[in-house]
Amino acid sequence: MRDQRDALISIGTGLLTAFVLSWTIGLLWYHPRPFAIGLGHTLLAHSPDSSFPSDHTTFLWTFGFGLLVTRVQRGWGWVLVLAGLATALARIYVGVHFPLDMVGSAVVAATGAAVAWAVHLHVADRILPLIERSYEFLLHALRLPKGIFPRRVADR
Repeated sequence: MRDQRDALISIGTGLLTAFVLSWTIGLLWYHPRPFAIGLGHTLLAHSPDSSFPSDHTTFLWTFGFGLLVTRVQRGWGWVLVLAGLATALARIYVGVHFPLDMVGSAVVAATGAAVAWAVHLHVADRILPLIERSYEFLLHALRLPKGIFPRRVADR
């Protein structure tokens, strides 16, 4: 169970990193969507914002790669990676992304997963105990029911 908590915190950090990176790239480099330049037929209504990289595939691939590199729930990691591939192909097909957008997503996702892996090495000893103490404090302070919100330590 503790390994799963470590992985969740690590992957959350990786996702945050990937989305900040994706958002920054989108701000610094505008890449029009296919329909914005009159290419092909759009099968899905979408705003004409920057298409590079794809947020959908960035999320799926970062989460999937994160599960793979933290070695927790590797089967689900592969499911998310394959779901990301299906999503990438679908978003290209409906005319809201170019293939290059998906390559960018893969690079951003790999970066996020690398951060998740690096953070995972330090989570167990430093970050997780702090989060667990904060969780226990909030449960006690808010007097939340024990049956719904389990505790790890006895009430103080």
